[in-house]
Amino acid sequence: MFQHLVERSPTIGELAERLGVTQQAASKAVAELEGLGYVARAADPADSRVRRVSLTARGWDAVERARGARRSEAALV
Repeated sequence: MFQHLVERSPTIGELAERLGVTQQAASKAVAELEGLGYVARAADPADSRVRRVSLTARGWDAVERARGARRSEAALV
């Protein structure tokens, strides 16, 4: 899921489509990650009825740690 949040802040519907799951499944996953502090939902500036999902500082830290781990693995090969 994180990979779909790096370049943009999709809606639950957009996220579900990209992940190939139902909106209910995407919403549940987002709620779990939100509870853990990795993502946040916020109103779209152009339409306050639309909620967008984005990474929090903790989410970005997780992305950077994963990138570092992949770089370390690549260096070992």
